[in-house]
Formats: sequence, C-alpha cells, structure tokens
Amino acid sequence: MFGLVVLASACARTGPPPGGPADTTAPELLSAAPESAAVGVDPGATLELIFSEKVDPNTVERALWITPAPGKLKVDVSGDRVSVRPEDGFPPDATIGILVTTALKDRMRERPQTRMEAARRWTFATADSLDAGSVSGTVSRKGQRPESGQLLVALYPGDADTLPDPRETDPIAVTEADASDRFVLEGLPTDGKRRWLIALFDRDENRIIGGPGEFASALPETLVLTSRVQSRNVSLELIDPAAPGRSCPGS
Repeated sequence: MFGLVVLASACARTGPPPGGPADTTAPELLSAAPESAAVGVDPGATLELIFSEKVDPNTVERALWITPAPGKLKVDVSGDRVSVRPEDGFPPDATIGILVTTALKDRMRERPQTRMEAARRWTFATADSLDAGSVSGTVSRKGQRPESGQLLVALYPGDADTLPDPRETDPIAVTEADASDRFVLEGLPTDGKRRWLIALFDRDENRIIGGPGEFASALPETLVLTSRVQSRNVSLELIDPAAPGRSCPGS
C-alpha cells in the first residue's frame, strides 16, 4: 500500500487545482514475460509486467486474470512494474491465459486516474505446445448500457448438465469484449469436451458477478472444440433482467 500525506494550509488559496493539468494518457502494457506463445515455461516462473507509467496496486488485483486459476498469488507492484508469482506455481502441462482488463488504472493521487483503453490477453504454455482452440464473436446487449462496468466473456467447464454458476466456478478462459462488444478467446482445449461460453456484466469490476445490476447471459453457448473443428464464431446475448419488458430467467 502507498501512503498519502496531506499538508493543510492555514488559509485557502485561489488558482488552478494542485497537481497540474489532468492526465489523459492511458497506461499501456509495454512488455510481459513469459511472452505470448512461449512454450515449455517452467511452472515456477514469475509473471513480469512492465507498463508505460506507474499503476495503482489496488486496480492491478481487479484487472489481472490468470486462467486456469493457479491458486493464491503473491503480487508485487513497484511503480510501473508488476511481478506475480503463484504460490503453488502455474498448472503443469497446460495453456495459461493472462488477461489485463480495462479496470487497471494509473497511480495518480492528486488528479483523476486514467484507465487502460483496451484489454490485453495472451497465452503461454507450461506444456510443449499451446492448445489450438479458439472462439470469437460478438455480444448483443439487451437493455440499457451503463456508463461503467465490464463486459466479460468466459469459458466454463460443462461436464455436468447444470449450467455453471460464475459465482462459484472458476473459468477455464476469460477475456474482455472490446468497445464494439467483439471478443476473441484463444488457447482453448480441443479435446471434444462440452463447455459453456457465457457473457458476464461486472458493474463494479470486482470480479464477482452477483451484486446489484450484475448478471450473466440467460442463453449461453455450448462449445465443443476438436482437433478437426478447432475454431468457432458465435453470437451471445446478454439480457439485462431489469430491462423494460424483460423478466428474470426462471420467473
């Protein structure tokens, strides 16, 4: 945590607000290790990220997704550098997805913070090769478009007949849709197992879907990828249950 020292003045001063002009430059991810498409990565490796400016440690934890989830993480933020080490290592013999969402903000204390303009996702493998599956498409939103919040698309295990609950189940892979509600997920298994592709709206960007105004798609897409059919293009619907003329699923 970074402390903030506030110096009080005996009398008010006129003039422009302290801290200089507003910062309108969005933080960017400059480099990452392990890098995209790297294979044979040591499961005990540390994820190292370098940004274009200092970043807010509190938003790093909200913005960073690692899938499959490796368990408890040790995160160290030092200015524009972030180090992430899973205490039990990355899953062995697996394709690992790293996502940094637009929830990440710079570390401006006296002025409004600026967030990343676009999410960044890449994959590497602790196996000898990357999983070759991919899915892309668009999300059609029904209802009002709030000014804040994240539109996520996540792939969940689908062995059971019951639709997975995003509040209780970790995704196999996750990404953030772009400004046009398009998405791409790469590095997916092609083992022929059924999985669920679900659109999610996280209003407060805390990675938990279940608060006021947060919901998942009522009609997710079933996804099966094989060595012969390695990619799919799908359209998802995200229907706000509070939208006029709509009712909550199951009501």
